[in-house]
Amino acid sequence: MLKNPKYVYGEEDLYLPAHLNFGSFMLKNLWMNKDKVTLTNGSTHETLTCGEIAQEAMNLAVSLRNIGLKRGEVVAICSENRKEFWGTVIGIICAGGVVTTLNPGYSKDELKHVMNISKPKYVFCSPNTYSVCGKTLKSVSSVSKIILYGDVYNKENNTLSYNNLAKTNGKGEVENYIDYEEFEVVEVNGQIDTLFILYSSGTTGLPKGVMLTHLNVLVSCSLEPTMQADAVNLIITPWYHTMGLIGTLRGLSTAINVVYLPKFEIESYLNTIQQYKVNLLIVVPPVLVALCKYQSKHDVSSVNVIYSGAAPLHGDTIKDVNLLIVVPPVLVALCKYQSKHDVSSVNVIYSGAAPLHGDTIKDVHKRFPKLQSVLQGYGMTEVTLAVARDVQSKAHLAKPGGVGFIVKNTVIKVVDIHTREPLGPNQPGEICAKGVIVMKGYVGKSKEDDFDDEGFFKTGDIGYYDENKYFFIVDRLKELIKYKAYQVPPMELEAVLLQHPAVRDAGVVGLPHASAGEVPLAFVVLQPNANATEKELQQFVADRLSNPKHLRGGVRFVEEIPKNPSGKILRKRLREMIKNRKSKL
Repeated sequence: MLKNPKYVYGEEDLYLPAHLNFGSFMLKNLWMNKDKVTLTNGSTHETLTCGEIAQEAMNLAVSLRNIGLKRGEVVAICSENRKEFWGTVIGIICAGGVVTTLNPGYSKDELKHVMNISKPKYVFCSPNTYSVCGKTLKSVSSVSKIILYGDVYNKENNTLSYNNLAKTNGKGEVENYIDYEEFEVVEVNGQIDTLFILYSSGTTGLPKGVMLTHLNVLVSCSLEPTMQADAVNLIITPWYHTMGLIGTLRGLSTAINVVYLPKFEIESYLNTIQQYKVNLLIVVPPVLVALCKYQSKHDVSSVNVIYSGAAPLHGDTIKDVNLLIVVPPVLVALCKYQSKHDVSSVNVIYSGAAPLHGDTIKDVHKRFPKLQSVLQGYGMTEVTLAVARDVQSKAHLAKPGGVGFIVKNTVIKVVDIHTREPLGPNQPGEICAKGVIVMKGYVGKSKEDDFDDEGFFKTGDIGYYDENKYFFIVDRLKELIKYKAYQVPPMELEAVLLQHPAVRDAGVVGLPHASAGEVPLAFVVLQPNANATEKELQQFVADRLSNPKHLRGGVRFVEEIPKNPSGKILRKRLREMIKNRKSKL
């Protein structure tokens, strides 16, 4: 009956609709702002109002029910970012369906693996992804129909047209027009009914199906937003990924102005920033890496804030942009990039998913002379995007290397990785979270494997909180290098390596060792035309870190560090590279 003094409790002042139906919530909010443009294709300059998205969603919901979709059945979307995406998502939800988003970049085996988890009845697909993935999609036994965006479809090939189900006809009239006042979403039990089946990153194994409920996503949309209502927000983060999907839904729920691109082309991207006077960018690491390398005279001085997430932030940032949402590896590249661009417009940087070290923050402030705040956040798909974060309204409380305060209606405990006993301030252990943002569970897995006896989700991340209950992340539990009796966090070594002027990127894993268990081994990408030796980098680390963290496994120079779409290092790929090299030897 008493609160545990070693647990950290979030505030409890969220206001949610009594029906707990996310489809009803989104439809109402979109219709309230029906005349406001909320989505703009930066490539074609087509716009979508909130009302147009709502109308397509209602039309599609009725059509899906007519062709046989039942409450709780799964519908997949396999597409690049395009304007039909959000009418599809919200339409499926309004029809009582469960949405699963598929990465079009998956291999044939990966695609089959995740579809066998979610077992979708219908699949929405763009012409581009259908040409690549169509045979694999049709080979999955659960799939009844494939619905194609655009005008390309074939009745004889078991496909339907999205346009016939949800969009306007050639005369500009809405087919199967559904009146908002007469429309009713399918009733759900929002506390327990699954809304999304998303997939864990699979950085340490095959992806797992994460079940998020209506309540999970409603709560996430009720938190302080990242995208800004008074700004032009440019997004290229894939909408099939949690960061793009949940982040954009949060924006659409308040009719925020979002410019998007269907694919990344650097000239088009910079033209879009210039033409629309973009204030805030949401990107994945490869995008800003490319931007850093590109010599351009485009005017992107409108951007004044940077948000970053999904991977470690170890360096300085970008050009003349005022407002960016990026992932940390992008900022690394930007810090390393030698440029004469004026970056004085940047005043806020937001980073997530890994710690920012003090030296890095000093470098960032040097790079951005008018930078006011460096903010961070921490989360994952399993906690509906974020469980701790800095927010602009409390930017003055942000601390170097930290990830912020716990979000509302959540409880976090830090436990000893061996005894599972709760730890107090400044004692690193596994972070465990409980609350309304935590997932329902993994598809087909017992909750006993991932939740403890008190109902806390075991994140697998090592971290701690200080006397002010401000959180810091150390590393992934499964990625810690076990050197003798010491636990060595790879991200700490990577942060130090990235301080070396010749290093553009780095990834560290444990190399099996007969007597020590594991020793740290670094994969390093050098800057163009830069030189550094293995011994030089080993000494660089040894001068800055304690003995167990020295690079006893050596340094291997590579052309790139393998990462997933959200920017996280694929350490299992690095370990495979070790094995492959051994086999060749």
